[in-house]
Amino acid sequence: MRKRQTYKHPKVYYTQTRRAKERKPLQKSNLLILLSLLAAALIAWVLFFSPVFSIKSVFIDGAEKVTKESIQEQLQIPKQQNIFLFNERPMASRLYVAFPLLQTITVEKKLFPSQSLLIHLKEKKPFVLWKIKDKTYGVDEKGILFAEYLPADGENLLTIGGYPVDEAESPIGQKLCNPTMIEYINLFLPKVQAIMKQGITRVEAIDTHDFQFIMEKGLAVKFSIDKDPLTPLTKLQELLEKKDMYNIQPKQYIDLRNEQIHLL
Repeated sequence: MRKRQTYKHPKVYYTQTRRAKERKPLQKSNLLILLSLLAAALIAWVLFFSPVFSIKSVFIDGAEKVTKESIQEQLQIPKQQNIFLFNERPMASRLYVAFPLLQTITVEKKLFPSQSLLIHLKEKKPFVLWKIKDKTYGVDEKGILFAEYLPADGENLLTIGGYPVDEAESPIGQKLCNPTMIEYINLFLPKVQAIMKQGITRVEAIDTHDFQFIMEKGLAVKFSIDKDPLTPLTKLQELLEKKDMYNIQPKQYIDLRNEQIHLL
């Protein structure tokens, strides 16, 4: 018995053949997309999650009065921390709080030859010196005491005698000096010496708003930063000329907060 054969219509055969040919590039495209995704995932894993780009070392420069060991203790960098995902801002904030002496902190990331952090520190230079009992501290332009400070040879800095503080608390990091007071002291110091015709042996802060100059002959001249800076100087000259007290005796003081001369 002869086997029956079936023949497809030419149009149907052509359509199926064309679909088969169109399917092949589509399959290739899907394969390429899949491979690309896998490659991207692999690259992302190597860059961000593998130990290849973890921080291997930390270098610190610019530390003078603060030690590198104390800085290292505050870094708190997790083990195998990825260098790309490392956020230096929390670390810098901790360092600023722990070390008021620091003025700027710059973090540089190095990939080669090994993954490392370069921490560049810049320490504050004192605007004035603040003396409390037998210790001398550096004070920045904001009036914050940032560290014990011994001036270098030839370093000429104004020294202010500070008012007593609670001995139970360290004054470091505290704002004990008003910045306006420092401005007034620097403004008044040469002018008072000229008006009084004698030098100033020391400058003392009475509180956060008042201060006094101790003259060579022992006289104290008291000021307040709550007054206009020109008024006290004018009143000082008027008081001295009116009372003819350029040769005023020790144990007397001129209080320009209330424009009076006090005899003790």
